[in-house]
Amino acid sequence: MAYTLAHTGLTTITFNTASVVTGYNIDMDGANVGPKQLPMWEELPNYAGGANVQVNVQRGRLIPVSIPLIVKGTSVSDLDTKLGALWTMVAACTYASPGTLTWDATGNFDIVASAQPDVIERNPLFQLRYIARFVLVLTRKPS
Repeated sequence: MAYTLAHTGLTTITFNTASVVTGYNIDMDGANVGPKQLPMWEELPNYAGGANVQVNVQRGRLIPVSIPLIVKGTSVSDLDTKLGALWTMVAACTYASPGTLTWDATGNFDIVASAQPDVIERNPLFQLRYIARFVLVLTRKPS
C-alpha cells in the first residue's frame, strides 16, 4: 500500500500505516480523503443572448482531506526537521502548482492548499518519545 505526498523539487514524503510507529504514520481510523465529486459552479445568466457565465468554479470544487498523523523522530531536533519538511511540502501546494497525494488503490489527488495546525503541544510524548500527533488538513481538486 502506498501513501505519499509529493511536489516537484521536494523530497517525497511516504506515510507509514504499520502498527510500528516510524517516521510519518497515518492513523487510518480517522483518515478521510473526501468523496468523489463532480465539478460545481454557479451560473449567471447572460441576458445579451450568449452563453451563461460560470463563477466560483474553483472554490466550489475543492474537497477537504483530513489525515490524522503521528510523526516520530529519533530526537527533538529530528522531529522538528520532519515537521519542517512536511510544512514546506504543504506550503508548496497551490492551485497553480498542486502537489500529489497518492492514496493506495483510491488513486492520486491534486493537493492545492492546506492548513498547518496552530499548535503542536510539546508535551512529554514530544519531548521524551519524540512523537507529535495532529490532524493534517489538506484541500484537493475533485478526482
